[in-house]
Amino acid sequence: MQFPLVSSYLEEDSRPEAFFGVQQKRPNPIRDFVFRRLCLAYLPAEKIPFVLDGLRDSAPQELERLLEYMDKNWIHGRFLTPENWSSFNLLLRTNNDCEVLHNEWNKLAGGPYLPFYKMTMVVQQLCDDVTLTLKLLSHKKIMAHRKKETSMKNSILFTLWSCYQATELYSNQLLEEIVLELLRFFPLCSF
Repeated sequence: MQFPLVSSYLEEDSRPEAFFGVQQKRPNPIRDFVFRRLCLAYLPAEKIPFVLDGLRDSAPQELERLLEYMDKNWIHGRFLTPENWSSFNLLLRTNNDCEVLHNEWNKLAGGPYLPFYKMTMVVQQLCDDVTLTLKLLSHKKIMAHRKKETSMKNSILFTLWSCYQATELYSNQLLEEIVLELLRFFPLCSF
């Protein structure tokens, strides 16, 4: 399903400083609403439908079809619900972790195309490696590597999540704080 009005607003000016920066000449309610919608993933799964309903009142008219689609497929869908995509209280991850793992597998296997029996030996070796890595991590002999930006985002999110869990913030306040903090610390990043 395509949303031509939404994409035309989002692609209006593709320069990063125009997207979030101070040089922006006029507000873009569609971009701002879509960013808030993306930040819903940082809320507890059971609160997402209620917060989204509250956001619906402030949604630009052009996004009505998008909201209906989201409600039908991402909130009350048969296969996807907020429990599937909420990342509340979880460390941020990137695809880099998976890419590194796949590259290691291909190196260990000698390439992507394997006979079945060789593949079973490679899988056994990988299982042994996972066990060893788990032991080394638990004894703090090795550390997981995270980019500075990812660590900072995790720090911001976990600070806000702990305030929420201490009942210092309501769900809608948590969303607004997440939006403000991410925009403040990462104004030129796309999320």
